[in-house]
Amino acid sequence: MDVSDPTLIMGLHGVFHRHPWIDRVLAENDLADEDVFSLAVARTEAYGWSSTHLGRGPLDGCRWGHNDAGEDWTEDNRVRQLAWLQVAVEQQLHGQRLPLLPVATVLGDVLHHMGTYTLTVTISRDGDHPKPNA
Repeated sequence: MDVSDPTLIMGLHGVFHRHPWIDRVLAENDLADEDVFSLAVARTEAYGWSSTHLGRGPLDGCRWGHNDAGEDWTEDNRVRQLAWLQVAVEQQLHGQRLPLLPVATVLGDVLHHMGTYTLTVTISRDGDHPKPNA
């Protein structure tokens, strides 16, 4: 597969509630700055899907390289973009498909690590792309 624009951005929308104990555990283990990006990189490396493997260099069969990530973990029972991940998909996927399921898996794992969540589904028709909070 030849990809002309290698950027893939995926976001998960829904309602989020942090684990009541997560802030204490993060503080006790000097992990207070953990966010979607740091957690996604760690999880992706554990699965062997990213451009680096625990800092030891490129992997054979690399799926993507990390670009950016973010989150909105506001707890107000409103639908928000809970987590998003932007990656640079390898130019030559060597017969592989775009890594939609692996990226969604990593984002779900990150959210599960930090709390509980309910995802929403937005369906667009005929090129209409509604906003989740609209």
